[in-house]
Order: sequence, then C-alpha cells, then structure tokens
Amino acid sequence: MILALPALLLTGLLAAPPAPRAIPAIQAIPAVDTSAMEPAVREQLEAARRTLEEAIQRLPAGSSSSSSELAEAFGRCGRLYALYKLNAAARACFENAARLAPADPRWAYTLGAMLQVTGDFAAAEGRLGRALELRPGDPATLIRLGEVRLQLGQTEAARQAFEAALPLAGAAAAAHFGLGRVALANGDARVAAGHFEAVLASQPGASEVRSPLALAYRRLGRLDDARSALAGYGDGRVTFPDPLLEQVAALGAGSRQLVVAGTTALRARRFAEAAEAFRKALETDPRDGTLWVGYGVALAGLRDPAGAERSYRKAIELEPANVRAHYNLGTMLAARGAGREAIEHLETAVRLDPESRDALFNLGQALAAAGEPARALDAYERLLKLSPEDPVARFQHAQTLSALGRHAEAAAELAAVVAAAPGEAAPRLAQASALLRAGRDAEARACLEEGLARLPDSEPLAQLLVRVLAASSRPEVRDGAKALGIAQRLLAAGPTAEREEALALALGELGRFAEAADHQRRALASPGPDSPDRQRRQRCLALYEHGEPCRAQGSP
Repeated sequence: MILALPALLLTGLLAAPPAPRAIPAIQAIPAVDTSAMEPAVREQLEAARRTLEEAIQRLPAGSSSSSSELAEAFGRCGRLYALYKLNAAARACFENAARLAPADPRWAYTLGAMLQVTGDFAAAEGRLGRALELRPGDPATLIRLGEVRLQLGQTEAARQAFEAALPLAGAAAAAHFGLGRVALANGDARVAAGHFEAVLASQPGASEVRSPLALAYRRLGRLDDARSALAGYGDGRVTFPDPLLEQVAALGAGSRQLVVAGTTALRARRFAEAAEAFRKALETDPRDGTLWVGYGVALAGLRDPAGAERSYRKAIELEPANVRAHYNLGTMLAARGAGREAIEHLETAVRLDPESRDALFNLGQALAAAGEPARALDAYERLLKLSPEDPVARFQHAQTLSALGRHAEAAAELAAVVAAAPGEAAPRLAQASALLRAGRDAEARACLEEGLARLPDSEPLAQLLVRVLAASSRPEVRDGAKALGIAQRLLAAGPTAEREEALALALGELGRFAEAADHQRRALASPGPDSPDRQRRQRCLALYEHGEPCRAQGSP
C-alpha cells in the first residue's frame, strides 16, 4: 500500500512517497496543504516527513525493532498534524503507530484523545480503554475515558472513571467536574453543585464550570447564587495533568506555541503573561483575528479597557464574522453605557451565532437599558426557546413585559419563577410590583407576606409590604398597625431615608400626622440629589402637615 505522505511540492502539498517494502496493514496518509502555513511550520512538517521516509526505507521485513522505530516516526508526524489541526492525517498516523507498536500506551492514548477531539466518541472509548489496560491508573486516561463515556450517555461508567481519578495527583478538579455533570445528568442538583464548587475552590479561573454550576443552583432555587456564578470570568477550562498532549503542544513552531502559552495563561488568570504571549504571536501573524481577541481578553483582565477595545476592533476589521470579537466588544460597550454601538455588535454576534445564549441575554439587557423593551422582549423570547427552563432568562422576560405595560402577564410569569425559587427575594419582589401595577393590591400583599415569612431579613420585601399596608388605594388591603410594626423593626436597625419614610407612611395611615411629618422631615434631611423620590417625599410631607395620609404609594 502507498503512503500518501511526501515530498514538499511548490504547491505546498505533502505528496505520497514511494511504496514501502513489506509493511502490512498500514493506512495511507491523506495529503495536506501547507501552502498557507508559516515557513517554520512547513519546514517542521517536511523534516518529520523525511524522518518517516527514512524509517520506511530502513525497515527490513519482519523486524520488530524497526517496526517500533517506524511507529515513532508515524507518531511524531501524527502529533504535528494534530497540533496544526490536520485531523484526518493525524488520525491515520496514530492508527499506523498503534498497529506497529500495539503494546505502547502512548499511541493508544494519543489516538483516543484525537478521536475524542474529532467527535468519534465510540472509537475514542475503545482506544482509551486499551490505553488504560496498558497503563492502569493513569489520571489523564481516566479523565478522558470518563469524558467520552459521558458524551455517549454512559453515566454510570463515566462516574466509575471519574471516581477512580479523584484521588490521583492533579486530577481532582477534572474528576469533580465530571462527577458534577454526571450528577446533573442524573437529576441530583445538590450533589452536582457540591462537585462544581470543589472545582472552583481549586481552580478559580476554570469558568467553564460556571454555567453548569448556575444550572444546578437554578434547579435548587438559588437564583442569586446562579447569577453570581455566571458573573465570573469566562475563558478558563478545567485542567488536569496530561503529559502526552503537553508534549504535542511543545512541538509547536512559529506562533502556535505562543498561542498555546497565551491560552493557558488566560485560563489561569495570568493576564500579563497571556498578553505578552499574544503580543509576540501577533508579531508573527498580525492578521489573525483570533489572536487579537485573545490579546483583548488579556488586556481586559489587566484592566486596560481601551487596549482591549482596540484589540476587539482590530479583530473585527480583519475578520468581520468573528463572533467572539463582536460579543466581547458589544458586552464591553454595553457595560460602559455605549448602548447603540453595543447593540449593533451584540446583534451581529447573534446573527452569526443564533444559538449563543450569552449574546442573546446581553443583547436583551442592552436593549432594555437603551429604552427598547419591545426589541429586548424579542431577544429574551428567542433565548427562552433555547433555554425554556432558565429562570434568570424568564425573570428578565417578565420584567420586560412589565416595562411594556403588560403587568398581568408579567405577574403570571414571575409566579412561575417564584415557584421555582421560593427562597429568592428578587422574583417575589418583582411579582408583587407587577401585581401592584396591574391594580391587584390584595394579591401583591399576599405575595409579600408569604415572601417575608420565608425571608424575614429581606428589607426590600419589608419596605414594599409597608407601602402596600399603609398606602394602598384599596381600604380592604390596608393595615396601619401591621405596617407600623414592620416599619419600627426596620428603623430599629438604624436610620435611613427609606426607613424613616416607611415609618411615616405607617404613622400617617394611623392618623398620627405630627409624628409622620417628623419622620418624613428626617427622610428629606438625608443627603442626596433632587430626585423623584425626594419630590414624592415632599408631597407626602405636605399631606401630613395638612392632617392627611399619603395614599397610593404602594405601586413602585
């Protein structure tokens, strides 16, 4: 059989060498185009090809020692092809190395990792299983075996692999990450959250764990924790010792090795080191948009937003369809209040990747902040089609409905969020606010009373309940004595403008207007700019001074 791995032609193709003498069951290596590669990379691949040709020519028939030498030559070519993402050629090389040296665990493992990367999980499991037989207890093999079994839906077999890796040196974080996903797949959100928390405790920069951790928190009804989990830095992966693949990365010529170093440093939040690696890589290949994005992320981590913005803009100039550049730039611009341009970039990111949940969420936020609730609602509705059980997205969707004046719909949707997260204050507060805006004060009171019974330390719930009890326009909803008790407990924790005003409302409802006016004056005496709150307080003070309660203050 002919090996299609040879002389470097002017076209940049590695063509086929002469047929080897008496090499059974060897796959042909697909030709690859190297014309667009850096000179250092082309030279590296050509040298590996020459070594392979020489090994073929030296192979006497039936020589096991020479077969091992040829396996090394195929393995080196395979590593280089894998490094430069020439996957078909890499796979064929690793297949040949594994056939020529079937007792060498390196080729079974590297081939298994290659098959995992290319998505052939069933074949990867077989090769990794063989590697584990040849090298029992190897942490990297156990982690990868667990990963491919998880991809194949074999959760029990995956759990066994991850548990075997858990006590091994350097493997705990990756094993916890795997066990967390197994628990999540089996519906045990509590156990899943524990494993994901263990990952972040040992690898705080491993933010790929934040999304499944947030999902576990949501299923547990911990919406505030879910939002906090998603707020972390977004570029890090869970790492584990992988000496064989680290050898592959170390083979890089040209800018490739710098990219690997920069990406690794980003994952570890070593931003200065990452920025330097990407800067040097850009000296070699300044027209690579992906490098500019990586450089921008590093600069953002170094608190250089101007530099990060320039980098993202350069990436977009070079690669107008670079989704990540548009997303990062849009998110950065939205955070600093540049709403219109932020929206344009986030819309582009969504157009290029319609299933990007992060881009849709941030687009909805930017549109809402820009005063475009109808368009924000569309973004959230598209997001909910992708993630119908996401309570954070549903919460934002409901808030947008309320902003559009559709308060009854918002209240109904928020009721579902409250049911999913009964221990969270924010959804219940939003639900009560929507009910008040819909004129359903009695339901709002019941919602707030139930919430305060569950969350007695929640001041926002207590403040709004006082307003409903003391200032609702509906007599059957008001209860001045109950409002007074809550307001007095709030003020006992220390005076603030809001607490003084709440007590004034309750006293006014009870007809104690002089005391109400006194507390209202204290609320007005608090420093702060002229605002709608201050104007409302002045109107209420005038009412108390004329012996009248301050009504219809329940609606926020």
